Amino acid sequence: MQFQAATKSLTATIRHFLNKTCEAYITQELPKEIAARGRRTAALAAKRNTTRAGKGKATSESGPARKRLNLATYKYHALADYPETIRRFGTTDNYSTQVVSPCHCFLVSKPTQHA
Repeated sequence: MQFQAATKSLTATIRHFLNKTCEAYITQELPKEIAARGRRTAALAAKRNTTRAGKGKATSESGPARKRLNLATYKYHALADYPETIRRFGTTDNYSTQVVSPCHCFLVSKPTQHA
């Protein structure tokens, strides 16, 4: 039950951090993110121009866009499920999620023929 209480406290703290601390700072895209967005916009504009034969205009933002902490991710969404999952299945060092192919059962080596 301590892990469950700690998880509940952690999520409340993260929400408080998002609402209070993050709002006090203006965060922006990194230069490489700006460049990647520019490349995506140019590629979409080029694709649009080839499909519409030049109809339509391309819009581009050259400055950095504002970035905020994104809590709408699976990792954060699933945080509340971790205590129960660990109780049921154990910690992640006890099992593997690696997919094992059953094909190895059917592979039979042919006997070699000697001349």
